[in-house]
Amino acid sequence: MKKGEIIIAGLSIIALGLNLLFIQGGGILTVLTLLTLSMLYMYFSFALFNNIELRKIFKKDSYKGISSNRIFGAVGAGLALSMTTIGLLFKFQSWPWEQDWHYPLDNY
Repeated sequence: MKKGEIIIAGLSIIALGLNLLFIQGGGILTVLTLLTLSMLYMYFSFALFNNIELRKIFKKDSYKGISSNRIFGAVGAGLALSMTTIGLLFKFQSWPWEQDWHYPLDNY
């Protein structure tokens, strides 16, 4: 899983460079790679940050030496990284609400 993360992150950096240079196809490649990276962090962060293989996610033995606090921390870090990649996507693609995504939270 670490190799997949590194490959997708590398492709994301290349895609962002293509997007900044206005090369054709850079926008769609940026969207695809950053969304893939965001979903990887969102759904598999507990396994990714605790060095659990993808094949062993559903096996009870793979969680034996890991505390519940560490799993909750990995899920929280995954959510934060997922939101960060979505924020980068909005910023580099110049989509609406790129500046004001936090506006609904300001009222409280």
